[in-house]
Amino acid sequence: MITIAGLATVTATFNVSLSVPDAPTIGTAVAGNGQAMLTFTPPAFNGGSSITSYTATCNPNTFTGSSTFSPVSVPNLVNGTLYTCSVRAINSVGPSIASATVTVTPSLAAPPALVNVFSRKSHSGMLYDVNIQTGIAIAGLVSVEPRAIGNGHTIYFRFSNTITNPGNVVVVDGNSVSVPVTSTASGNDVIVTIPSLADNKRITISLSNAAGPSGTAATQSVSMGFLVGDFNSNRAVNASDISAVKAQTPFPVSQANFKFDVNTSGGITSTDVSSVKARAGLVLP
Repeated sequence: MITIAGLATVTATFNVSLSVPDAPTIGTAVAGNGQAMLTFTPPAFNGGSSITSYTATCNPNTFTGSSTFSPVSVPNLVNGTLYTCSVRAINSVGPSIASATVTVTPSLAAPPALVNVFSRKSHSGMLYDVNIQTGIAIAGLVSVEPRAIGNGHTIYFRFSNTITNPGNVVVVDGNSVSVPVTSTASGNDVIVTIPSLADNKRITISLSNAAGPSGTAATQSVSMGFLVGDFNSNRAVNASDISAVKAQTPFPVSQANFKFDVNTSGGITSTDVSSVKARAGLVLP
């Protein structure tokens, strides 16, 4: 609504034209056992609408995989087959054109490559995972674990091949102070357990020399935050977080709402609401 002295009030309508994003910039393709991991840089222009995901496609036979950040894993590939792969960015309008291509040949003998990282907790016997970014996130923000530490935080590094030796794990907080942890190898995972960590902390986990029968994985470094009640990973607890957990009471835990069960009791209750309220105003360093 625009009012000009001496003239009638005029209503102005502005139309915002949205489009698909530009194509991502392709990086490298890492061969795994029956899969490939593709790295990329998000496009500079998102089409005027936030990018919601990225889809990688490998040919022949159109194998696909999706992620909200780089890298993206494409599973179910045939070992020994040469694939040509590209990535598209997707927003509310649709997918971008494909990026340039890279080639990759999956192999049973390929060294272990990182597939994803996640924080796992048991909610009254049911396991639920919070994914941790391993590359460039869409919003550029660190991933946050919003649930209480309980008996400890457990971070999984999942690789493309079997891991028999977890290698060396070093964890430091935002002040470069060492954080005590234990690490074990299980199947394709290196499991890092943090038995004690104060809430509202940022850490970096560095993992080197993780090895299996097919070789040694590349060194990995992942940063993440811990802030009870920060459900949208914006590094702060505010009124929207309190409203969100209230809206989920008194529902049982499911894949759709497990983050709101901050004490991992198996149900979302007034106790969870109180825990979030008590942290209102906290901002992750």
